[in-house]
Amino acid sequence: MKKILCGLLACALFMTALAGCSKSAPSDTVKWFNATYAILTTANEADVNEIGGYKKNSVNEVLVQAVLEDSWGVTDRATADETLDWILTDGHRITFQDDMASLEELGFFELTDSDAKEVFVEMGFTDDEAACYVAAMETYRQGGEHAIDAWDYCRALQLLSWYYLAGYYTESEAMDKSLEIAKELQSLYTSWDELAESYLKGYNYWSEDDPEDPNSATAARRQVYETLRDGENSPYSLAWNTTLEKTWE
Repeated sequence: MKKILCGLLACALFMTALAGCSKSAPSDTVKWFNATYAILTTANEADVNEIGGYKKNSVNEVLVQAVLEDSWGVTDRATADETLDWILTDGHRITFQDDMASLEELGFFELTDSDAKEVFVEMGFTDDEAACYVAAMETYRQGGEHAIDAWDYCRALQLLSWYYLAGYYTESEAMDKSLEIAKELQSLYTSWDELAESYLKGYNYWSEDDPEDPNSATAARRQVYETLRDGENSPYSLAWNTTLEKTWE
């Protein structure tokens, strides 16, 4: 997975240089979609005001296709549909639920954090992996089986934006499905902070690093969110409960 992320960032450097101004400013609904994956867009040094972070043009179409193939194994409409279906019906949240159920059955939730971490290390996990699973257990205690759902749903919205840029979906197809998912997110969370917390917990579970390590990828992503949230022209200045409606053809 680290290789996949590096591929994303490398390609993003090329696309950033080619990104230009949109013909018109996006609607509040599209801005809301963009904000759900603004952490990744910013980490890729792209433009949070553009759908998917980049201008829609023939050069970026080819580059986004390359990133989708490297990162997701998506090469055409069929694999795009298949991947989107996986993330919406399964994703990492189901693996998380299964992992937590197994750990609960094995008695890990009866251990202290330090004891649980020690057992994980004895089982062959690295220190970072052990810390990650201890953190995941706390995430499960606090949020239950749906604690990291935003990780999958935000990535689904980001995927849809790239499907549009790559030419696998039309704008209407990508935006119509995004509207459906975005409305679901509004029903699950009450603020950008809640959404981001669930997303970042999911990112930590996926990255398998120690969230308490200030040099970890998870810590870096959290810093991206906090900087975005507190900065000028923040994408999160848009109200969480913005009325989401179809503003495209």
